[in-house]
Amino acid sequence: NLGVWEAPLYEPTTMMVDFAASQRNFYCPGDAIHFVDHSVVPQGATYNWTFEGATPSTSISKYPTVVYNNEGTFQVTLTVTYNGQSMSVTKEQYISDLPAYSGPIVEDFENAVISPTWRYFHLDASGYNWNISDQCSAYGNGTYSMKFDNYWVDAQGGRDEVWLQKTDLDPTQQIALHFDVAYAQYGGQYSDTLAVLASQDCGATWQLLYRKGGDELATAADNTEAFVPATEEWRHEVLMLDTVLNFNETTIFAFQNIGYYGNQIYVDNIQLLPSVGVAEEQVDLNWVVFPNPADVDINLKWNNEMTVEYMRVMDAQGRVMHQGNINSGNTLTLDISAWSAGLYLIELSNNTQHWVKTIEKK
Repeated sequence: NLGVWEAPLYEPTTMMVDFAASQRNFYCPGDAIHFVDHSVVPQGATYNWTFEGATPSTSISKYPTVVYNNEGTFQVTLTVTYNGQSMSVTKEQYISDLPAYSGPIVEDFENAVISPTWRYFHLDASGYNWNISDQCSAYGNGTYSMKFDNYWVDAQGGRDEVWLQKTDLDPTQQIALHFDVAYAQYGGQYSDTLAVLASQDCGATWQLLYRKGGDELATAADNTEAFVPATEEWRHEVLMLDTVLNFNETTIFAFQNIGYYGNQIYVDNIQLLPSVGVAEEQVDLNWVVFPNPADVDINLKWNNEMTVEYMRVMDAQGRVMHQGNINSGNTLTLDISAWSAGLYLIELSNNTQHWVKTIEKK
């Protein structure tokens, strides 16, 4: 009971000029951006593009691709000419480099998307991507995780990466990269590998931080079905970074799948955080946690400029130790006497903002 009807426009339209880009931000200098003409003009029109800060700086193609070799924010102009009539549109501050992020990274994928500030990259011709799965979440806390589907995809040893947003690490702190992983081998020669890498020259060179495959990566027994981990079939990984990276350089972290048609790899709760309790004024003057470290009670206090609606505390395995709504006030005391010694993550949030600190239970 469906149909399509087609009819000509009632009368010719006036000329209109517009365009779009494949993306508004480039990740690193040297990245290419593709432009698409969206003008309404008759066939036979000519195009003249001007790209501030790009190579080439001009083009007469209808759909040009250019490279931005320097950081900055740039305008783009398109002029379309037909039958002696020209019309132009200039979009100011249209293209810019993606700035480095200076705060902690806390990604549990519960927004059900890969962050638009992250980037897919393929070292080989496989061209497969990490994606979001609603089949499981680490330790049963939540709904979503990040997955590479080697069960259905034969990457033939291809190395497919997702790059986190460029990050400026704090040289005054010890920083650790946390994540949860789950994997079961298919068996035989069908075994996959997960690697974590870091680059401090925008992807020109990489330092290997972590690499596990096969039995070493596995968190569950071999499985010839598409693997979906149970709550207990996860493992928490912690990578100390202060001895292997220069914290004065902007850093990119990449999660790399090396796939051999094995089984599904899941990653969840990626966190880039201080590794120990530090002086609170070094982290965020808007709120404090004290004492830190603590053995019985911790106290939270935030200023009136923060609108806090929800609090959650997770342990190093991603398990929720405490959560709840905050309806009023700007102080809270939490009894941690029954908790095991170790590091915990405290999150305060509202609908639009998110604050994170690390505490240590003695």
